[in-house]
Amino acid sequence: MKKDVSSVLQKLIKEQPATKHYLTSLGVPLVKQDDGHFLIDVTDVKVFAGLSTFVRLLTNDVIEQCSFGTADIMVRRKIDAHLTPELAGLGLDWVMVYARTDAAENLLWYHKRLGHHMNIVFSAIQTEQWGGLLFGEFFGEVKNGKTHTPPALLFPFHLHSEDMENGHFFLLEYSKTGRFLRVTIEDAAASRLQLKHIRHRVVDNLDRQSYLPDIQRIAEQIHQGILRECQNFRAEYKETPRPQSDLFQHLRQGGIAELSTILFKWPTEDADMLLPELYNEYLTLLNKGLLLVEDPDVLAVLAAGHLVEMTAGSHRLFYDISRRGACLNISFDEQRALFVLDDYLEEMPSLRESCSSRKGSLENVRVFLIHHITAEVLGLIKAFQEAGCDSIRTFFVKYAGIVPDEYLETLLSLPEETFCFYGLQEIASRHSIRGSYLLSRQYSWTEELEPLDQVLQEKQLDFLDSMRLAAGHLFFKEAIQCRKKRGTLLLVEDGGYLAPLINRFCLENRSVGEVFQYFRLLDSPESNNRSGIPPEEIKTPLAEWLAGVFAGSVEHTRNGFDYNYEVMEEFGRLQFPVCSIAVSELKRGPEARECSTSIMNAIESILHGLGLMLSQRRVLVLGSSGAIASCTMTDLSHRIGPENVYGVDIAASGKHKNGCIEVKTLDELPRENLLDTDLVIGVIGKSIIKQDLLEDIVLHGRRQNLFFASGSTKTVEFKDLEDWLHKLSTADHPEIAGDPVRITRVPVRDLQTGVLQGHRVSIAFENTSIPAKNLYLLGGLTPINFLYYGIPREMIDGVMSQLLRVSIGLINYYRSGHPLAARLLAVDHEINVDADPLSA
Repeated sequence: MKKDVSSVLQKLIKEQPATKHYLTSLGVPLVKQDDGHFLIDVTDVKVFAGLSTFVRLLTNDVIEQCSFGTADIMVRRKIDAHLTPELAGLGLDWVMVYARTDAAENLLWYHKRLGHHMNIVFSAIQTEQWGGLLFGEFFGEVKNGKTHTPPALLFPFHLHSEDMENGHFFLLEYSKTGRFLRVTIEDAAASRLQLKHIRHRVVDNLDRQSYLPDIQRIAEQIHQGILRECQNFRAEYKETPRPQSDLFQHLRQGGIAELSTILFKWPTEDADMLLPELYNEYLTLLNKGLLLVEDPDVLAVLAAGHLVEMTAGSHRLFYDISRRGACLNISFDEQRALFVLDDYLEEMPSLRESCSSRKGSLENVRVFLIHHITAEVLGLIKAFQEAGCDSIRTFFVKYAGIVPDEYLETLLSLPEETFCFYGLQEIASRHSIRGSYLLSRQYSWTEELEPLDQVLQEKQLDFLDSMRLAAGHLFFKEAIQCRKKRGTLLLVEDGGYLAPLINRFCLENRSVGEVFQYFRLLDSPESNNRSGIPPEEIKTPLAEWLAGVFAGSVEHTRNGFDYNYEVMEEFGRLQFPVCSIAVSELKRGPEARECSTSIMNAIESILHGLGLMLSQRRVLVLGSSGAIASCTMTDLSHRIGPENVYGVDIAASGKHKNGCIEVKTLDELPRENLLDTDLVIGVIGKSIIKQDLLEDIVLHGRRQNLFFASGSTKTVEFKDLEDWLHKLSTADHPEIAGDPVRITRVPVRDLQTGVLQGHRVSIAFENTSIPAKNLYLLGGLTPINFLYYGIPREMIDGVMSQLLRVSIGLINYYRSGHPLAARLLAVDHEINVDADPLSA
């Protein structure tokens, strides 16, 4: 009876494993260390330059031969020592590819897989495990001065194909005398090769093999980026998916599905990689580093949360995944520094002391925090945790500037069952002055938030309304969870985003369904209930529904204080107590002075970047009698002279104490002074410069460059200016007072860091007798001090301590059965810092 040749061949292949266990695709083991991290030594792994290009050319030659008709094919390609010097260094002149008709006839339809398999074959040559079998001398494996006829390498790809009966296997042979490699492609079902008579080794784990196309090109591009950052005295380089799509696709398919950033870090002393004589050394190191992440086992270890250390001679690379799978960190020579929440609290002695004496005070309390993303707020989050909070949900207020990577690393290393973080991302438009906002993907993103994100995208709301919609949506999700778990909910916010709305809706007797519709937890009060609450609660008054879980809120800012005060004035009371530190002696005194300094520092830094000086400006301060702006008036009068500073405030008396002109309204300010003004600083909490005045300044003002900066967290200081520019930029035929104009906008960036500092809007008149104007919208007209570092920690430490103490005090009264009065209660006025009522 005739034997089944295919089954015999498959049995033969499976019974001939390699003599050395295959651990990684690099042919070297990945070893788990006692401390739990993994170590791999790639010192002896060779990097072959130009290999992917050579393989692509060779594969194309094979496919071209196949297109000539049904026949055996034989391809011969000369090895170019300039393209592939390492291949030439093996003593090779040629590479031959041979396939009989039955194997070749399917290769035209097998083009992509053929290229993939050819890359695996030639990648194996780079490893000591397989390349050492063929080229022992190159890998230093010749013993006792004797040479041996090398075995062939068998690649049984058919065992891992979707249709094993019609698959191929490759046989790689080296002819030392002929100085060539032969690749024979065989149809596994009809092979004529007598493998029993051919000395060979089977290359195993082919189903675990993967390769990265053009790995040398990718390494070269990354190397150039690292060198550029070294030249700028930086110690990190960031790669994103757009310029390196192949690399990110490979890593995502390999198990790091959420990857969005690769961050390279190095010690400052490693700047010697700039030296010309070390160029190739570091480029080779990067090539090996990328070869490592080709390996599926390495990627699986990384995806599982382990640290991988790669050694290559005297160099080391450390790999780890952070930010909940979004960032791959590759660190040269030493592990990257990791900051935990404790580190931020440790730097704040006042907050730390307040926290240490109140541990456990917030047990079974869920905090919804709306605040800026600063080091001090991270310390506050840790303080809430130390005080016993079960859950802390934080919605970050993000203005201009960037979020430091160190903050993200810390936040996204925290357990999601206790900590969740959210924020908005501005989406700029080239066609509009005004941007729109979506939920940021930097923080805690889930598919459940997609409907909310869609609403934000459709409505194109401004910053304040976007913040209120998104924060309200998430707050009431937290309230639902709080009711289910019978906990207590506390709102702590910086800016009055939610507490005024919550109190207003309760006092207007709105139902749960109406409010949930407002915040888009429901499409309508009668729609399908996807909010997660029992249907019978939909018509419940919001005040009644919240009464069992919501203790009240704590407000940080004066703007938030004012929003809540407006509601209390309208209704005569609030539904829930609002404790505020906004007008405390600390906030109105020392902190106001530091805030003013921070505002002026940010403005002056931008001016210097533009080659301009503060001393040459004429400044108008809006809200000049307020706590912060009065300090700004004093600072400016000392810096540039009182004759160059003007103030507007409803509480003004006509002359500022420093001799500056100060009036109640803009109408009272002499027009000559207004037309000579070129810097407007708004710390007033409302928009008072209207369109007619703006047109007058643009048409008749004496200064070509006009600067606008906000120091208020209300973000509405220049809403009329923004609306006017938006209308002009979107009009088909824009005009100012009947004169046609052309509007252009360009970003203003810090020349040293590249940070976006705002935009310059240029207005050019068709009537050239009217001078053009440049309007600089500093910080995007959001609070300018947050563009840099805000108020220093030495001051904010005490402020955060107040915020923690009054929060705990509010909860203590709520639990005592004698809650605080449902009013706006200010520290140092109606209550003390522990929320104890002050005697009248």
